[in-house]
Amino acid sequence: MKISCWVNIKRGLMVPLAAIILWQLISSSGLVNPLYIPSPYLVGNAVLRLFGEADFWKGAGATLWRMFAGFAVAASAGIPIGIVLGYMKRAYKYSEFLIDFSRSIPATALYPLFILAFGIGDSSKVAIVSFACFFVILINSIYGVWNAPKTRVIMAKAFRANDYQIFTKIILFDALPQIFAGLRNALSIALIMTVVAEMFIGTNRGLGFLIMNSKLAYDTPTMYAVIIILGAIGYIASRGLLYTEKMVIHWSRV
Repeated sequence: MKISCWVNIKRGLMVPLAAIILWQLISSSGLVNPLYIPSPYLVGNAVLRLFGEADFWKGAGATLWRMFAGFAVAASAGIPIGIVLGYMKRAYKYSEFLIDFSRSIPATALYPLFILAFGIGDSSKVAIVSFACFFVILINSIYGVWNAPKTRVIMAKAFRANDYQIFTKIILFDALPQIFAGLRNALSIALIMTVVAEMFIGTNRGLGFLIMNSKLAYDTPTMYAVIIILGAIGYIASRGLLYTEKMVIHWSRV
């Protein structure tokens, strides 16, 4: 088991190491202006320098708060509404047009509306993240209910189970894998939308703000460093949610 785990880690590191080597070769070749592609060494130094700055950690904390607050609002609304609409197909038919119309609107197009409604503080950023994540979670929750195996429902009815028992004991549990798939997608969207909101709505603290400041100052090593840190945050958050999924849906092969 330990050997297999070590082999998986080595396989997982091979591609990133190859990418860093290729990056270093391109940087050392002189073919590309170092202003556009700084060396891995400079970017690594920028990462270490950021880790030693208190302002960076305050900015990272602000970004994480906006991301998880928006995600939590979307999940707390999207999952129950999606389950109800998935179970009550007549209610879904009535709301189908509104759902399809609303989820077709790019969240970024609603920036002015959210700023007018919530101002330029954290509330508008959390709201835009919630909007972008809500429909992903909602649709996956609906499909999770729809895709629940019918054989177990038929068997439960044969044993005279009522609608409440069928819903709470069978359909809800069968819908969980699809719901978690929606949560994983929404979590990635939450991070993306948080950074975009910080860059374009405006703030004085956050990783998106730090990227914009680094770009304006032509400090590309810091800009690349923040982008890499954002990738690490997204990866860790996704793995954390995947671990939670394994704990909750322990009967499913994830």
